[in-house]
Amino acid sequence: GVRKEPTRRDLKEAIDDLLAGRPVAQAETEVDGCLITFEKERKPLEANFTEHVAPILKKHCWECHQAEGMAPFALTTHKQASTRAAMIAEVVTHGRMPPWYASHEFGPFVNRRGLSDRERAILQDWAKIGAPAGDLKQAPEPPKAAESPWRIGTPDLVLQSGEIKLPAQGDIPYQYAILPHVFVEDTWVQAVQIVPDQPGLLHHGNLGYANLAEGFNEKNFITGQVPGGEPMSLDAGVAYCIPKGSVLALQLHFVASGKPEKTRVSVGLRYPREAVQRKLRNMQLTTNKFAIPPRAPAHRVAVTRTLTDDVVGVGLFAHMHLRGKDMSFLAHRPDGKSETLLVIPNYSFSWQMPYRWQPGTMRLAKGTKLECIAHYDNSPFNPYNPNPLATVRNGPQTHHEMMFGFFFYTHAEENLGIRVDPKTGIRAVELKIQ
Repeated sequence: GVRKEPTRRDLKEAIDDLLAGRPVAQAETEVDGCLITFEKERKPLEANFTEHVAPILKKHCWECHQAEGMAPFALTTHKQASTRAAMIAEVVTHGRMPPWYASHEFGPFVNRRGLSDRERAILQDWAKIGAPAGDLKQAPEPPKAAESPWRIGTPDLVLQSGEIKLPAQGDIPYQYAILPHVFVEDTWVQAVQIVPDQPGLLHHGNLGYANLAEGFNEKNFITGQVPGGEPMSLDAGVAYCIPKGSVLALQLHFVASGKPEKTRVSVGLRYPREAVQRKLRNMQLTTNKFAIPPRAPAHRVAVTRTLTDDVVGVGLFAHMHLRGKDMSFLAHRPDGKSETLLVIPNYSFSWQMPYRWQPGTMRLAKGTKLECIAHYDNSPFNPYNPNPLATVRNGPQTHHEMMFGFFFYTHAEENLGIRVDPKTGIRAVELKIQ
């Protein structure tokens, strides 16, 4: 058993003896426990940029770390990478890069980022041995700077907001823009992208549709633009339907640059080239009824929704603000079994990414209860916390909070067979020959 109280306090008595100038009565004590095996120092790998490092950077990093890419600097040449070799080794050692905030225990997700143990060791050892170049004539060609901001390919329709004026300083209230186009018929889109003319001013934007029948409604969300996000680009046979009589509306969260600004935001749409078999839908697991107490280190907010149809999951997305700590998605199936779909143990407001399943693999039956659980860190130990003494409620600004879990899906047995005019996105008229 274990004693409730110690019979000796050897460390205290040794310190007392030392401070009193007496010989330490018990200089050593026997230690019980297991032997600890320390990692043996290994010989660094003989890695160079051309043969070993550049292929890893190309595979995992160049998507963002290239000229005019999303990252703040490029890593496509030996000079660029070698001057940051120690930093590269440090961020991959601690798992901060490549960015992936979800647990690897759940999924799998097709857009998962991560290095193998060997890839990580190569980058670490390359930094240790001085970041040698190798034969740079044989190095992979850096990617060419994108000629267009459109990651979805050339849009079939581009809509642009009017000019938006921004103040030099302070919190900027959400801006709203109605895009100048009425969809006179149901219009099917397979790819959608939001592109600001000054990306540094827009923190995030949400796109939805509005019409006379429904007005503005959060459930009519189509897609968004966030740091680390991806434009909507759906698999063949899947498309989103913008209803007849609708217009598109943007909700935009800008940040001040220190001087007055004028900006515009564009939206590009691409129509399907193949028959549409399934309609993309989304369910929002959200609530605005919460109050995070001052100094709370892990305040829990949870939401459940029940599926009314058999569905196939497309992906998940989480959105919180600076106090967002973690978010989990669970599925409680009608047969009583529960499954964890996604755990984001280290949510990042600065890099919000979707988590997409392999198409057709995540099937959930009618009656499944989806549960989204979020925790918020309002303590002084949260380095991003604007004010740990505040009671934090739902609100649009960064110093407020939000709780949004998005579940994107299609109906499992849907087989629409809709042919779309690739020039308009409208259902093609099938002519019958007499």
